[in-house]
Amino acid sequence: MRRPLGWWYLALGLGILAVAALGSQETDGDFLQFNGDGAFKIVQFSDLHFGDSPLEDQKTGQAMLQILRVEKDVDLVVLAGDMISGYACPYKQNTMKSLAKRKEWFRSMWSQVISPLQKRKVKYASTLGNHDSSQIKRIRKRIVEMDMRSGKGFSLTQPGPENITGVSNYFLPVRSSNTSQESARLWFFDSMAKGCNGLHYSWGCVGEDTVHWFDHLASKQSPLPGAAFIHIPLPEFLDGWRFNNGTATGGKFEPVSCPRANTHLFDKLRLHGVSSVYSGHDHLNDYYLEFKGVRLAYGRKSGYGAYGPSGLAGARVIILKEGQPTKNAETYIRFGDGSRDDQPERKSSIKGFQFRCAAGPYVGDLPGTKLRSTSSGMSLPYNGSSLALTLLISFVAMFGLILWRRVRRPKKLRGA
Repeated sequence: MRRPLGWWYLALGLGILAVAALGSQETDGDFLQFNGDGAFKIVQFSDLHFGDSPLEDQKTGQAMLQILRVEKDVDLVVLAGDMISGYACPYKQNTMKSLAKRKEWFRSMWSQVISPLQKRKVKYASTLGNHDSSQIKRIRKRIVEMDMRSGKGFSLTQPGPENITGVSNYFLPVRSSNTSQESARLWFFDSMAKGCNGLHYSWGCVGEDTVHWFDHLASKQSPLPGAAFIHIPLPEFLDGWRFNNGTATGGKFEPVSCPRANTHLFDKLRLHGVSSVYSGHDHLNDYYLEFKGVRLAYGRKSGYGAYGPSGLAGARVIILKEGQPTKNAETYIRFGDGSRDDQPERKSSIKGFQFRCAAGPYVGDLPGTKLRSTSSGMSLPYNGSSLALTLLISFVAMFGLILWRRVRRPKKLRGA
């Protein structure tokens, strides 16, 4: 009895698919893995700010290339937000022509962001900052989708769940050096742009629903060492600095611009064994410290666009060791000229003591406006009651000083 030809075609098709699947397993390079020495090297680029000017963009690209040339065997590059200066896009009208040009502008900027990574053939993962896109989720999602398309073969970025705040919320497992088992996890969170929990003059934060998502997911996973990457620093970056009496490893040259509402991501990360958090956002800060058993670390301003430190742009290098808490990872700054800074412990050089998170843009501001908090020791603008109290205390202090000096003067000098 002759078999129907359809079965032969089906068998042949399944065979081809099986071979293709085996081939993709053998050539699949999407997974991350500790090397034979049990190390995993991450280079964190923060606040590249492509788009401010062609000259600055060129300098930034050259710095990125030099850092990746000097740092051998990089396992992953993390783009920790504000890769693009969205406020610099010249096409702001809501016409069809302007929207098309805006899309092309962003595509052009993103190609510059990832060009050094593609040239060095390095895998990368990104999380969004406050200047990459507006608060609108569908627009932030387009940035992530553009990244995934243009960085095909190198990008490990993921959009994350649809039903939570933000888009770049996901994790990447890191395999053991000698097995296919997970040995560590890298978590990425979208801290949005501004108005944490609807607060005026607050920077963005990881939404409470996103924190719940992480808590639920991590509670079902086997406990492993973890590290987290976020753009806007958590409030604990300031709490830790204050707890250490203003002392940290590295420099603090501007206030910590953290959200003024705490969605308690720090507590959940700590609960689930994530013992290090790396951020960007504050261009003049590159310090790190340990607070409640968790390393809190800024990256280094990596681009020449926007404001920044007077010295060289650079990147934070993080070398995880298999089986160890990520807070114990070796870390240092690699500058764009190839030099290295092991960052001595130092007292903050900023005048005055910071008591609360520095103010962010007003929640009613239009998307894309280039606003920053002041670089004073206290956060501005104050609300009405805080400003009135500050003025009252200043007046009382001045009056008291004048009165004290008058009382202290000898009687013969006081006059009749």
